[in-house]
Amino acid sequence: MKNGHPEPLNEKDVDQLRAMSMARHGLGIYQYTLDGVITYIDRVTLDVFDLSDAYPDPSAVIGKKIRDLIRYTDREGSIRERIQQEGHFYGSTYHYKTLKGDDRWCIHDAYLIQHPKTGEDLVHIVFRDTTELKQAEAARKILEEQLYQSQKLEAIGLLAGGIAHDFNNILQIIIGFGDMALMNAAGGKPVKESLEEIIKAGHRAKTLVSQLLAYSRQQILETRVLNLHTLVNDMLQMLKRVIGETIELRLISVENGLEVKADPGQLGQILTNLCVNARDAMAGSGVITIDIRKEQIEDDHYPGNPWAAPGEYVVLEVADTGCGMSRETQERIFDPFFTTKEVGQGSGLGLSTVYGLVNQHHGFIHVYSEIGKGTTFRIHLPHADQKATEEPAKKTGDLPTGSETILLAEDDDAVRILTAKILKQGGYQVIEARTGKEAVEKFRENRGKIDLLLLDIIMPQLGGYDAYEIIRQTRPGIKALFASGYSEDAIHTNFVLQESLSLLRKPAGRRDILEKIRSVLDS
Repeated sequence: MKNGHPEPLNEKDVDQLRAMSMARHGLGIYQYTLDGVITYIDRVTLDVFDLSDAYPDPSAVIGKKIRDLIRYTDREGSIRERIQQEGHFYGSTYHYKTLKGDDRWCIHDAYLIQHPKTGEDLVHIVFRDTTELKQAEAARKILEEQLYQSQKLEAIGLLAGGIAHDFNNILQIIIGFGDMALMNAAGGKPVKESLEEIIKAGHRAKTLVSQLLAYSRQQILETRVLNLHTLVNDMLQMLKRVIGETIELRLISVENGLEVKADPGQLGQILTNLCVNARDAMAGSGVITIDIRKEQIEDDHYPGNPWAAPGEYVVLEVADTGCGMSRETQERIFDPFFTTKEVGQGSGLGLSTVYGLVNQHHGFIHVYSEIGKGTTFRIHLPHADQKATEEPAKKTGDLPTGSETILLAEDDDAVRILTAKILKQGGYQVIEARTGKEAVEKFRENRGKIDLLLLDIIMPQLGGYDAYEIIRQTRPGIKALFASGYSEDAIHTNFVLQESLSLLRKPAGRRDILEKIRSVLDS
């Protein structure tokens, strides 16, 4: 201070303040000749492009070639060529790779200036590092895409849930009466063949509804702890028949420590869909490899899925030697109704079903593919600490029968008539009710006779589960079987069947009904 006034700043002080201001605002400056020789560079530029460790002093960089230090991913020399043509430009974004391999995005203002002493043309660049903004924008787009997928799932779920109950009742009638007509058919081979085709069409429609519910994560799961190796090994012969003799099927797996809590039927559907998809990609010959192993995810940054929670997983990997997929196809393969097959050759629901079921099992799926190099689907399912439980043995041969009394509650008249006929043909005594409220009344009138409740979940006045809750207050040990094509919240939590409850999935054929009834009665 002189006479109360600040001393004027010299040129060095001004340069230092300018550099501090530039750094604070994320701005950097560098210059180079039209031959690419650096004539000036500041510390901000060194920091942005990871050069500070190698060159602590900016003066050490003077005289070096710009291409050796700052690498454009755009074509070499594009800034110099553009500045020579235009003289200057503003606000252009360029993408770089640092010497360490990191990505940088920078917005440039560039000028063609003359050296004050030699008059030589120089490229003068002022830039701002926008890498964090660019990465934030990329993350925002990912979140937007996830939101879009979530909204699409919700819309499909509302559609599937809205039609599933009524549509499955209709299919129950078609399949059930078709079964009974086939059993009693007296019109010879042509009549029987026609009935068989009707029943097949009903089952195809049943599968379609099931796939929609699976994709929208609203398929009710009957989970138990199982060993994934055992399940896959038991399916190998069936899978070999599905994919054909010209395709080799290999299983790579250990036998122990591969427990998951899952619905075995739905897990089998996942594996079958992936193998069928692999078969179709190999034009009749090739190799499908199924690899099962454990994998520990240590943090939240799993490369295949950024939302994967840390923990122990069982990995199911299905790889083929087929034609592979383009990146554009990979981005759409899990969309419902998207297919690369010819019209009439596929519903476009195979992989979308896999996607929905994997998510419903709290797992995640990733696809790796290159054109001409095959495709690998990798599924991670949470590892279960418990030991695998034995699956009840399936009975074969004659249909099971019985003489017990069953209270049947079903609001759809045709479905109720059909189910009652099937039960009576199986030897059972049947008491019918049209609503849950009527079922409670019929139970009170016949409480000493009834051995089993067969209750539709969705009924007017009182749903099947609510009726069951009222009835079991009188008889806590009463056995019950719930029939449902779709249920919002009655017998499951987040679409996983509550333990100790039994479910008869609609539409069900005659054998399905009689076997399920006998299984619950004997449990």
